[in-house]
Amino acid sequence: MNIDINKSLDELEGTTWGEPDFQSSLTLRCHELRKKKLKDFSAGDLRVMIGQKISIEYLVPLALETLVTNPFVAGDIYHGDLLIQVLGIDKQFWNQNGDLSFELKEVISIAKETLETISPFIRDFNLTD
Repeated sequence: MNIDINKSLDELEGTTWGEPDFQSSLTLRCHELRKKKLKDFSAGDLRVMIGQKISIEYLVPLALETLVTNPFVAGDIYHGDLLIQVLGIDKQFWNQNGDLSFELKEVISIAKETLETISPFIRDFNLTD
């Protein structure tokens, strides 16, 4: 799918959510993010929306693009939180989107390589010396 990142989710989907029915900070943020151009989304914005399973067909490709350069990017909470949200997407989505599934496998491979590279340093780290 070719996604126009100069558009918002409202524009891409041709719908407007309107005013939120519930005034929680999460609900307000999701409504706000629906109006934001995709090119301006941060890792934190992607984490929030993907975590809520909102418009994942548009947001997962952007998330994977971010994750391939840094699988442990922090999306407002902790390093790796965007990856955790992406890994939490239902397997049916991945089965229906083979190209994205392939990209996710690449991200996982990069993450594993990174962990394998640093694990000897972690294992050998000793503060008492």
